[in-house]
Amino acid sequence: MIIAGYSSDIDRLLETNEGLRSRFATRIEFDTYSPEELLEIANVIAAADDSALTAEAAENFLQAAKQLEQRMLRGRRALDVAGNGRYARQLVEASEQCRDMRLAQVLDIDTLDEDRLREINGSDMAEAIAAVHAHLNMRE
Repeated sequence: MIIAGYSSDIDRLLETNEGLRSRFATRIEFDTYSPEELLEIANVIAAADDSALTAEAAENFLQAAKQLEQRMLRGRRALDVAGNGRYARQLVEASEQCRDMRLAQVLDIDTLDEDRLREINGSDMAEAIAAVHAHLNMRE
C-alpha cells in the first residue's frame, strides 16, 4: 500500500494507530519544486496541450510562483499549499481557458496564424493566476 502527502500530515496519520507506522517502513520524500522548475513543468504541460507561453506569460507565472515560495500560509509555504506541481497544471489549464475566451472575442479568427492561436499571453496568465489564487483561497 502506498500513501502520499505532506510529511507533517503523514506523521499525524501514522500516529493515530500504534501499529500503523511499522506497516510503512519505507518513506520517500520529494523536495518542493523551485519556481523555475515549475515554469519548466508548465511549459511541458502547455506543449502537450499544443499551447505555448509567451515570454510575458512565463514571467507572470514565475513571479507568482516566487511570491508563493516566499509566503507562509496555514503554517506551510504557500507554494506547497497551492500543490506545487499541481499548481503549474492548474495555471496552464486556467490560462488556456482565458486564451480561448479572448480568442472567442476576435471578429475574424480565420486571420490568426497557428502560433497566435496556440499562445498564452501575459494577460491570459495574469487572469489565470488571479482565478487560481482565489480558488485556492491564497489570501491571508
